[in-house]
Amino acid sequence: MTNEHEQPLSVITLFETSKGDEFNIPGYRALTEHNLKKILPFEFFENKANPEENCKNREQIFKQVIPLVACSEVKEFPCKISFYALSKFRSNSFKFFFEMISRWLTPGKRLNVVVVYASDFRIDNLSHDVFTFCEIVVHVEKEAEFDEIMINFPVIQEEITFGIDSDFHAQHLLEIKGLSADDKTALIQSFMAYLVKRFPQVYDSGLFREMQHVLVTCRDDFKEARQARHLSRMISIQYLFRKKLRELIKKKPLKRHLEMKIFKTFIKTSHGTKCVLCILTGVTFLKEQESFEQSHLFKAVQAYIPSVQPIDNSFYLHKHGSENICLAYLELEKKDGSNFTIADIRKLRREFPANLKNRVEHRLDPIFMPRNEEEIMRNMVILANQIKYLRDIPQIFVSFDEQAQNDLYFTVILARILRQDSVPLPLLFQKSESVAEYVHDRTKVMGSVRKKYPKEASVFHLKIPKEEFLRSDHSIDLYKARQRVVGEISKAFGEVRDYNGGMISKQQELLSEVRELLADVKEYDELLLENFFYSLSPVIARALVDPEAFKNLFLMLIEGLKSYKNETYYLQSQKGPFHQYVLVIFEDLNVKDLIIQALQTLKIPHTEFVYAHVEIFGNSCVGCICSAQNPEVKEAFLLVIERTLKLSENRFKVLSQ
Repeated sequence: MTNEHEQPLSVITLFETSKGDEFNIPGYRALTEHNLKKILPFEFFENKANPEENCKNREQIFKQVIPLVACSEVKEFPCKISFYALSKFRSNSFKFFFEMISRWLTPGKRLNVVVVYASDFRIDNLSHDVFTFCEIVVHVEKEAEFDEIMINFPVIQEEITFGIDSDFHAQHLLEIKGLSADDKTALIQSFMAYLVKRFPQVYDSGLFREMQHVLVTCRDDFKEARQARHLSRMISIQYLFRKKLRELIKKKPLKRHLEMKIFKTFIKTSHGTKCVLCILTGVTFLKEQESFEQSHLFKAVQAYIPSVQPIDNSFYLHKHGSENICLAYLELEKKDGSNFTIADIRKLRREFPANLKNRVEHRLDPIFMPRNEEEIMRNMVILANQIKYLRDIPQIFVSFDEQAQNDLYFTVILARILRQDSVPLPLLFQKSESVAEYVHDRTKVMGSVRKKYPKEASVFHLKIPKEEFLRSDHSIDLYKARQRVVGEISKAFGEVRDYNGGMISKQQELLSEVRELLADVKEYDELLLENFFYSLSPVIARALVDPEAFKNLFLMLIEGLKSYKNETYYLQSQKGPFHQYVLVIFEDLNVKDLIIQALQTLKIPHTEFVYAHVEIFGNSCVGCICSAQNPEVKEAFLLVIERTLKLSENRFKVLSQ
């Protein structure tokens, strides 16, 4: 019976229609009003003399008490406990309330829920806002279980109060508690739908395809250790990268494009939560045989932060069929467990992208080339003929043989004088504790010295691990590998003469001189220097070019890469006391051949003209040095290059129209 001091409520359930005959509407209204009286304070229903004062009083009380979470009292066992929640309407708030009460009120055990009731409603004589009332009735058998519920309820009550009004906080709380795989997927899907609806000009239905691919291809333990918000962020960024890279490819298909995002997050481990650095990248491929793996991404970061290490099973790679876009994700931590500083992240954001573009690996098909036994025999004879006196040191001929998955093989021909105290080759290598593995092939006597001392020519193979000779772009530095082989032979035999390594040694010496001249230059790219040097043409220039002149040309290249702003071409010329330097950077890879063909018409001797060419960041760079003594030749040299660039620019404009 209604108290004379109570002001009746005017509850309108949200499912009511104009017909009003599909449900027992009065019954639902009465049930909702009855439940509200259980949890709202008595003052809320108190009747004031003035209706306006009544309304104002109720509004004030409502603002103070909601969101409201409560439970009923219990006096005997077994019993039933009712848990109530009253809040402003929010989609799926009841699901959150049910999950928190049934699953987390007694962690590790689901409660026996016997009654569930929820209703969305308005109070007509109070507010136009929509509210939600929820009730969950739990059956409790034992007093010990009841005590555990009562101990845990204040904490859960506070968490529900915090999360029932906010979808963001509700998701965060459930993620901390631990979502099931299905619940996490539902949250991610909900967030994707929100993005498409909220930002239709940015996201479309393709976002769901990206989501589906990530959720299907990622390992279960990967998804379990990461919050739904983090996975959602990863999916949405990948979608934006793919969309942006597709647009860039249409505009500039011959240029390598890169998108990158660096941020910190927390993941769950067996030892608790851990702060990690996330690297999310998107890169375009220019050739079918290119690849991009975890080692490429990790080593690029390690070049700037040496103390990092990858999180196990955190690498993710996504490439659609034949599409030349590759998306990669990796998480990193520091070996000492310390956090990444703001300076670390700023440095990566500033310098990392340019380095990463050079890390794309160019896979090459294995080469099948049977050994030329005739050539080996001829080289055995040549080396044996080099030994004419007893004082002559051993002669070696080193040639690259093949590349295996983890090793490099070199064929070595060695000629020496056999004396009474000469040690067999396998034993010499064994005593030297060489890192190279010796594989014997054959040994043959090839004449003698003074008709007394035999000349022995041996053929053997040396196998060395290739890992230390991999450059940052994962190409193999065969020059350095060959030097190691010669060093291992010298360690075993002592002094030897590298018969076919004279030109290679000279090139190495000249490159070392250039490095010394660049000692004062800060943070130049060593890989760029090597690629530029070993591209010098004619080949003889790699042993004869003036180190100072090449240093100047390389500095022009560094400056040009900083100054080039994706124009049709970039041209820089510089005149020295003896040399005319020209550097050109352009996008059209065919322009290089046009420039070289045009310069050949001048018929400048090879001794007075050299050029180097390198491709970097999807651009082609050509550097030329003209050392002709005739000033007119130097002027013509520059004019020919300028004219060729103008012609290629006009051709490019015509093709673009």
